[in-house]
Amino acid sequence: MRKLILLSVFLCLSLKMSAQLVPVFYGDAVSLGDDCYRVTDAVTAQSGSVWYDNPIDLNADFKIIFDANFGDNDADGADGMAFVMKTTSTPEIGNSGGGLGYEGITQSLAVEFDTWTNGNRADPPGGIDHMSLMRGGNAHHSSIDNLVGPVDISATSINVEDGLYHEVKIEWVAATQTFTVFFDCSERIVYSGDIINTVFGGASEVFFGFAGSTGGYYNLQQICFKYVSFANTLALADQEICIGESIETVDATYENGIGYEWQPSTGVSDISIPNPVFTPTENTTYLVTVLDNCGVVVFTDSFDAVVNPLPTITGEDVEFNCMTNSAEISVDVEAGVQVNWYDAPTGGALLLSDSAVFEVSSPGTYYAEAISDAGCVSEVRAEVVVSVSLPDAPLSDGDVDFSCTNNNAILSVSVSEGLEVNWYDAEVGGDLLLESSTTYEATEEGTYYAETIDPITGCVSETRTAVSTSIIYPEMPINNGEDTACGGNVTLSVSVPEGVIVNWYSADTDELLLANSTTYQVSGIGTYYAEAEIEATGCKSENNVYIELVNCEIPQGISPNGDGLNDYFELSNFQVHKIEIYNRYGTLVYSKNNYTNDWYGQTNDGEDLPVGTYFYTMEYGEGETHCGWVYINK
Repeated sequence: MRKLILLSVFLCLSLKMSAQLVPVFYGDAVSLGDDCYRVTDAVTAQSGSVWYDNPIDLNADFKIIFDANFGDNDADGADGMAFVMKTTSTPEIGNSGGGLGYEGITQSLAVEFDTWTNGNRADPPGGIDHMSLMRGGNAHHSSIDNLVGPVDISATSINVEDGLYHEVKIEWVAATQTFTVFFDCSERIVYSGDIINTVFGGASEVFFGFAGSTGGYYNLQQICFKYVSFANTLALADQEICIGESIETVDATYENGIGYEWQPSTGVSDISIPNPVFTPTENTTYLVTVLDNCGVVVFTDSFDAVVNPLPTITGEDVEFNCMTNSAEISVDVEAGVQVNWYDAPTGGALLLSDSAVFEVSSPGTYYAEAISDAGCVSEVRAEVVVSVSLPDAPLSDGDVDFSCTNNNAILSVSVSEGLEVNWYDAEVGGDLLLESSTTYEATEEGTYYAETIDPITGCVSETRTAVSTSIIYPEMPINNGEDTACGGNVTLSVSVPEGVIVNWYSADTDELLLANSTTYQVSGIGTYYAEAEIEATGCKSENNVYIELVNCEIPQGISPNGDGLNDYFELSNFQVHKIEIYNRYGTLVYSKNNYTNDWYGQTNDGEDLPVGTYFYTMEYGEGETHCGWVYINK
């Protein structure tokens, strides 16, 4: 079953037909939600009806649009449904089976949708799904109560039991007393006559509902309302805006609507859509005409857009009293207008609400916003400046290098005689670090801010002066040799600028080996690094130069006995890409790609080789090769 949202007009929230019509169910009929109802289930011997206590005035036009689903059982599907109008609102059910649940309801007018051929009621032969306009609860087509029909329900098919929803539109035009039924946009039944007197016994107020049934054969039969002219609330709510604003919540969407036209077009973003944006500049009544999927006007509706003017607001600047630390500011507005104060021309923080007068405790610029009774806000906020004679900001004596030795820096500024200085950790706000001093000892690198204060008036400089101290790190030393060299009795040497000294360390232990020297004499292998230090501040380089002294000789023997000495054939300094080791008979006993120190005298299968001399070839470095021998001694 599909869900059908009923009602052609929305305004923020959908206006549902069910809010106007309250259904009462009889027999097997049940609600499916969203103004959809199951009249019969797909089982035998079902009969159900849905009735409403809302009267229809036949002296006025009405229009009812709904979707009907007759199930998907064609050959054995039965029996059909009927739209029924009668003189009472009492829920009831007529004869089931071929009676479609309306047969026997007197003083009624029924549009029957019959999906089964009953020969005893003069139904058309051939299994054609047919419809008729019947009165008096008589379901026999050869009687005088058969006002129109039977005709094919669909203009395009003899079968409507296709499991699909089909739109049905029923219209009554009181002036011409014309009753018309459309099925899928095709006109199927037209009847003109005095139904008030000939059908309803002079009653001009009638009630309506649906009935349906199954017999020995069956179908799932359902109804979903789309539009009921006398029950739907079609009035779009009037809108009230301030000039310059737009209306974006009006939505005249009608399900299956194919055309919309708004008038007037002035201030409408798109007159051909159901939910345009409206930007009126004066009070305007907007009218919408809606075409349904059949290309017919289904309804028209309108709403009034009331456009309210914006309030005006003015104010004057004042002087700040630094002795009392206050100033009273005010603005002029019309009577009944609310005033709110902010710290910014737009957005910002609300400082005071609903007052035209504001006592402030600091100089600066304040912004007053006017709000009218209609909720309209002044186009711009009135700017009120509270000014004061402020002392000049301090003059910086210059930024200072931070001392890594003393872990401090002495900052200083200059001010005119009689003025004092306070130090802060931020350009505005922040924490007060020191009062009444032109100097400040900083224990961390960073930027500090000095503010001038007049001790007599308490007024402070408009801005603070930034004084910075930072750690200046020397560049790392420049290596005068190679980063990697063969070990032995070697003198390591680096270069640094004037005023920078060099300290030497062991990379393995970080132990200081030699201080304040650009050279260092070493006699063994290992990794060493040189650190630069600014002599004046004690600040050291963040990066150091590392020099690795390595063993550059290929071992001629190994003793794999587990004592940790010469247990492996050590070639890690040669970037060996491939090695192959042969015994004295030329037999390959071991090979390895990307070799470092993996061979301890074993074969490729992991078996220990006997004591003796073995021969190897290796590819290393940048395509170099080397052949040699190595002796295994256990």
